[in-house]
Amino acid sequence: MAILFVQPADSSTVIFCDANDVAFGGFSASLDRVKASGMFTSEDLGQSSTYRELKAIYYVLLSFAEKLQQKRVKVFTDNQGAARIVSVGSSKVHLQSVDVLISGIWSDAAALEDPLLRSLVPHLLDLQLGSRAPSTLTTYKSGWLRGRGWASSKIGVPVIPAKTLHIALFITGLTNVCLANNTGVSPIEAVVYGIKWAHSMAGLEICPANHPLVKSSFEGAKRKLARPVSPKEPLSIDTLQAFAECYVSSQYKAREFDTLIKEKPTKRDLDNINQALAELMRQQKVLPTDNPFTYLWIASCVPYSVVIAFLLYKGWKKKGPKRPSAGESKQQKRRRLYVEKYEEEYPAWFCEGKTTLIPKPGEFTSDNQRPITCLNTLYKWFTSCLLVTTNQHLEENDLMEGAQRGARAGFSGTIDNLLIDRTVALDCHRRRRNLSMAWIDVKKAYDSVDHSWLNGVMTLLKFPTWLCKVIAKLCKSWNTKVVAITREGRQTSERIKFNRGLPQGDALCLRLFTVCLNPVAWKIRAEGYRMSKPINSKVTGLVYIDDIKIFAASESKLERVMKMVKSSMEDVGLQWNLKRCAVARVKRGVQVTAFSGGRVVESTRIPCLDDGERYKFLGVLESVRQEDKLVLECAAREYLRRLSIFKEAAKCAEELGLELDLEHAQGIKKEVRRCQIEKLEDEIRNQRWQGRLVTTRLEDESLSADGCFWWLTEWKNCPSHTIAGLVELYEQLLPTRVYTSQKTHTSGEGEVRCRLCGKAPESVAHILSGCSALAQSKYLSRHDAALKVLFYQLLYDEGFIDEIPPWYSPDKPKPVYESENVKAYWDVPIYADQQEVRCNRVDARIVNHMCKRVVTLEMSCPWVNNRTRKDEEKTLKYGPLRWELRQQFPGYEVKQYNIIMDALGGWSRELDVMMRELVGGRSTDVLRKMQRAVLSGTLNIARTFKEAV
Repeated sequence: MAILFVQPADSSTVIFCDANDVAFGGFSASLDRVKASGMFTSEDLGQSSTYRELKAIYYVLLSFAEKLQQKRVKVFTDNQGAARIVSVGSSKVHLQSVDVLISGIWSDAAALEDPLLRSLVPHLLDLQLGSRAPSTLTTYKSGWLRGRGWASSKIGVPVIPAKTLHIALFITGLTNVCLANNTGVSPIEAVVYGIKWAHSMAGLEICPANHPLVKSSFEGAKRKLARPVSPKEPLSIDTLQAFAECYVSSQYKAREFDTLIKEKPTKRDLDNINQALAELMRQQKVLPTDNPFTYLWIASCVPYSVVIAFLLYKGWKKKGPKRPSAGESKQQKRRRLYVEKYEEEYPAWFCEGKTTLIPKPGEFTSDNQRPITCLNTLYKWFTSCLLVTTNQHLEENDLMEGAQRGARAGFSGTIDNLLIDRTVALDCHRRRRNLSMAWIDVKKAYDSVDHSWLNGVMTLLKFPTWLCKVIAKLCKSWNTKVVAITREGRQTSERIKFNRGLPQGDALCLRLFTVCLNPVAWKIRAEGYRMSKPINSKVTGLVYIDDIKIFAASESKLERVMKMVKSSMEDVGLQWNLKRCAVARVKRGVQVTAFSGGRVVESTRIPCLDDGERYKFLGVLESVRQEDKLVLECAAREYLRRLSIFKEAAKCAEELGLELDLEHAQGIKKEVRRCQIEKLEDEIRNQRWQGRLVTTRLEDESLSADGCFWWLTEWKNCPSHTIAGLVELYEQLLPTRVYTSQKTHTSGEGEVRCRLCGKAPESVAHILSGCSALAQSKYLSRHDAALKVLFYQLLYDEGFIDEIPPWYSPDKPKPVYESENVKAYWDVPIYADQQEVRCNRVDARIVNHMCKRVVTLEMSCPWVNNRTRKDEEKTLKYGPLRWELRQQFPGYEVKQYNIIMDALGGWSRELDVMMRELVGGRSTDVLRKMQRAVLSGTLNIARTFKEAV
């Protein structure tokens, strides 16, 4: 609801108006109980409640326009947003327009009696707002709001229609502000044009901003705020010749210049150019009669070079893309280097693989080997990114043939193919129909793909140009080294470059292989086997990467399809393995064994499956039907073979007098894993590169070994400089005086005392945990950062805080937290009543009156071999304080927890037990965060030391 006070000099007129979701209304007792009401337009209904409140004020003012002429309106509303918008304006565009219109009076629109004409008024407002570009409209509105805000803040200054003198005075004041801030004339321009726009929107024919006083003030402001222009000096002959001599060589070819100069050269400049041309031609000493070709070349280069020198000197050079690197900006240099890297070939190590030959079942020959290539992780990560774009292009454009069910995300290719195969076989037998089938096996499929075919298919399928270029460069860079185990040991061949074929070992090459076979899948669609009703669908073939099975209704159709498929595969570069190909024919539901085989080449026939002979397709033995019983027998036989290994092991152990529980294999896995870890630890322990600190960690029996190196295994986003800094500390490479005098011998063997405190030898241990100069600053910051992680957890458990800050938060706990039953103190001393207690300031303590328990926390970050001594020291130091607490809180349990975490993030196993008592199951997470805080503080100390010395 809104209340409008209309104030002439002596009285006030009160108008009430309100709005709901669909309508508005207004009433005034002072104006002969005049009423106004109406419905919002469809455009208004979709706006906010604030917008509708402003619209209601606007419509009511329009209704009472004739009776409110020459009166000022003051708005009081229960919608605080609407009242503020009317007084100071809004930053939202759709509310600014309402605000401007409220400020003006459209008397002619208010006097309209025809309801149809009244309904067109909102559309007229939209046309007014759309008469300017959006960017221009935004500038005008901001200028108008600034001018109206100034007028509202002054006494006796009307907002609209504005007075000419007031606008001129506002321009004067704004000019002084712009001069002080050095902002230019743009704010004044926005205000002047904004006032003009507002008066135009308000329907006022005469705008005070067009008055000569305002115009002259505006022009004076522009001249006063204009920046001085310094004319360029004329070009001297010596300078012009020096420039021209620099560019008379072939260097000018590497630049592009804009010959359209921005201003005409002066007469003096032209004279200097002509003199420079004549002087350079004279210096060359070349006549047209002696050597016409040289003369013509110089006659062409010299004028061009002189003009370029003139343009360079005058600053009319065009910044072309081929600038020398010395004058490039950082962005241009980065772009140029990226293009150069993109265009160059990939290094050999990036695309290198290691191929291992695994013998296939059967005779051990060079042909009967399965090459398995392992690629480096960086290459596989790179190709996995390319795979996303490749799959996206294929899926969006539906380019892959549906028969190819291999290497497709979200597809159960093997199961789908076997189910279709089973359905076709059952339909043929049950309906007693004719069927011809062929199984195709490809010889060395991955190793035979032609690279030119791959690039051609990529172009044919309209892959992105950049992706085609990347694949083409990968084809040129693929190489491998064959690794073989011989009697002489493990041998590796020289680098072998791929002239054809794809490396097996990453997901992208698998997808590229299926893309190459896509035209082959198209050929298979030529014929097929139509299922019986009610299915009545045509099944042409089954393709799973390079495993192919073809269906046809007759022998002649099968032979025709096989010829097309073989021809297409030869285009790809693939050859059939005739020994592993087979055909089968079913006539009226019965297998025909006298089938001669499909003719592929005049002298080559593929053998036909005899009665009882099987073919293994996708791991399942089949002839004209899938042999489920035979498959289960093979699986059972393999299971029993593997189970016999455990039985033989049990028998062998019994002979040796060992007791083995082989009912569950999990125990064996754990034992094997333990033996592997012990063997690995022995190998590492025998090496000498780790240094003394790593050895100390391994030999420390009280250390919690699982969590000591969490920063290396569990801190997933650990910065690389943090890892490098900690490794440097473990190797004791900090440039201390002990290191430089005894290790590198660069500072002599004289002075080794600390440069910060001057009391002890300057070693890594002293700098990180024993220097008195750092005790009250860096050590204390590290101490507080680690302890507050645990303290915040305890505060959260007691209900003092609703959210636990992150471990890296700079916030510090308050000294005292107090509730009805619990009090928590952070670094607050305890005043003794019974005896004198000198050590009365523990790091933190929590008094729980409900549980009758007092917990004190004491934190310390000593060196790696001082944890036990520091624990004993803390316990002894605060013994009198614990006695005093028992006297102050009789019947309460008083317990002190010493949180000892060394400077490199290690702790004892006793701390694990303490943390479980304090925070329960969250102890692991709390310890990880405390370790990160300690290590961050330690690295900060190391960096501070490096900067100080």
